[in-house]
Amino acid sequence: MAAGSYAAQAQGSKPGRGLGRQVRNLSWIVGTQWRSFSATILVGLLEQALFVASGGLAAYIVGRAATGASTDDLVPLVILLGALVVPEAICAYLQTFLFHALAFNALHDLRVRVFSQLERLAPAYLLERRSGDVGTAFMADIELLEVFFAHTLGAIIIAIIVPAGVVIALGIFHPLLAVTMLPFVVLVLSVPVWLRAQSEEQGRLAREEVGAVGGDLVDMVQGLREVLAFGAQRERIGLLRRRHDQLRRAQVGHASRMGLELGVLDFLIGAGMLSVLVVAGALTADGRLQPELFPAAAVLAGAAFYPITQFSTAAVQLGQVSAASERVHTLLETEPRVLDTDTEWAPPTDTGFCFESVDFRYGPDLPLALGGASFEVRPGETVALVGHSGAGKSTCVSLLFRFWDVEAGSISLGGRDIRIMPQDELRSQLALVPQDVYLFNATVYENIALAQPDATREQVEHAASLALVDEFIDSLPDGWDTVLGERGARLSGGQRQRIAIARALLKNAPILVFDEAVSNLDAESEGAIHEALRRIRGEKTMLVIAHRLSTIRSADRIVVLERGRVSESGTHGELIAAKGVYAQLLASTQHDIVD
Repeated sequence: MAAGSYAAQAQGSKPGRGLGRQVRNLSWIVGTQWRSFSATILVGLLEQALFVASGGLAAYIVGRAATGASTDDLVPLVILLGALVVPEAICAYLQTFLFHALAFNALHDLRVRVFSQLERLAPAYLLERRSGDVGTAFMADIELLEVFFAHTLGAIIIAIIVPAGVVIALGIFHPLLAVTMLPFVVLVLSVPVWLRAQSEEQGRLAREEVGAVGGDLVDMVQGLREVLAFGAQRERIGLLRRRHDQLRRAQVGHASRMGLELGVLDFLIGAGMLSVLVVAGALTADGRLQPELFPAAAVLAGAAFYPITQFSTAAVQLGQVSAASERVHTLLETEPRVLDTDTEWAPPTDTGFCFESVDFRYGPDLPLALGGASFEVRPGETVALVGHSGAGKSTCVSLLFRFWDVEAGSISLGGRDIRIMPQDELRSQLALVPQDVYLFNATVYENIALAQPDATREQVEHAASLALVDEFIDSLPDGWDTVLGERGARLSGGQRQRIAIARALLKNAPILVFDEAVSNLDAESEGAIHEALRRIRGEKTMLVIAHRLSTIRSADRIVVLERGRVSESGTHGELIAAKGVYAQLLASTQHDIVD
């Protein structure tokens, strides 16, 4: 399995945790719907009671008829049996409906909480895990928990109460029947415990392999162009086949254990019913049990095992359910790297920001991405951030947006440390055009309006016009309503970048951050974009990461990063005259500073 995958992070997914752990992990969801859960249990108990009563009464009628009871004696019993049919059918419907409604509502609450948690954890958490594996946690693991909510949680209570009631009823017939029945009830209920460690280990392996297959499949689909271009189809398909073979072996092992568990259950249930029949027959033959009660005793013995069978059938899947619940629970319990702590926040007084001796690394075992970086961007100023690849430019952007927090030093906005600013409020002051543009499988209009969903049509089209999106809108099949495909697959790189710029302009935030915003544009389009940005210079504070000389020279000031710290700062002319790092970069790259 790939290192760093989400499944491998589920440290709690160890055998031996048991059902109690699962109930505790997920009880908060039921707690939000306690009334519905209680009503569902009551309906389930009533349905089982009516089922047992109907079966027992029918058997008793047969026994009475077999022992010579008259028609007049049997008619009231038959009428009573008929009267139980409708309520039992209604309760059976309500039980099925309510248990599944409870399950689907619980899964809805769980999905919402998982989505909210991922929002709090991103992007740091997602960088350490494969998107396909995390997607598996969303869908497959959460969907699997339907078994827990619809077929296990309530069934546990019913499987304990109903058999206990049947054993008491058999005890009323004769104490020896209860004594005979009780050990088999306990044994059947305990079967899932016998193989619990093996079940949970197999379930954990199966869920991890499902996550790994999902991750590999997403890699294959997203990297299909590279796979085809390098002729790597055989290798990648071979990897998928090996993954699926590992998944198959894990699932076959799980199925083998399930078959053994169900076989043992069937044996114990059959032995229990046979034992009650033998004892009831002996008691009847000795005259210690009324003959008309013999059929009822046999039916009640079977009825006692029915709810246990329902629970046990679901319980054979508890290994995978346990692994799924642990994976989801691990995600929900993960602490975000960036937390909002200040409850008395005030908006910044201006739009200038400052990096002061900032240290940051992406992991404890990784080198510093920034080490003592210090620079300032004054309100209304346009600053270009340049340097070799790995110098720390994009890291500065991530820290400014508080995707991570600094290890040492500080970043301030309007004179206030951004760590005391709520993340939503901070990001409302910022608009980003990233280097790797992500467009959703939605229309052109919807992709731009993402920045401000309540914007008017005129505002969206104005932002698009500034970003030169209107130059290619008419060439699209459905104009503004053209669906762009996953990641904007139907557009060129330059077109995707223009939509990203339009999105940032529509947000109308006081600070604009451009991370290689014009790298995919031709010279003519780049010039038009620069002209559009010049119109708003002075109104916005801008940080521009760029490698094109035309973009860099238009900045008010240039900050040069080298190995995570600022080596020099000034205008283009000043830095050329200084003959320092900037001049060397410019000379070595022939007017393009490589990013």
